[in-house]
Amino acid sequence: MQVFKKRGLLQKYISAEAKAIPEDFQDPGGYWTNVHPLSMVTAYNTDQVKPQDAPRTYEDLLKPQFKGKMSMEKTGI
Repeated sequence: MQVFKKRGLLQKYISAEAKAIPEDFQDPGGYWTNVHPLSMVTAYNTDQVKPQDAPRTYEDLLKPQFKGKMSMEKTGI
């Protein structure tokens, strides 16, 4: 959502029900309200990637050095 907001692809919407949701689950600017947070964790194999070469941002994952070397766990969520 942060990427969409940064690129101007979201529109503000504050639902009447949002007042019942804790502030920690709401964007202060009114762009989203979330009741089911989903944690995403990025990890890397320290035997294969040196700490100085590790990705620091999601954009770093697009670098050619990581092509074909990533996987994602499929969960039942």
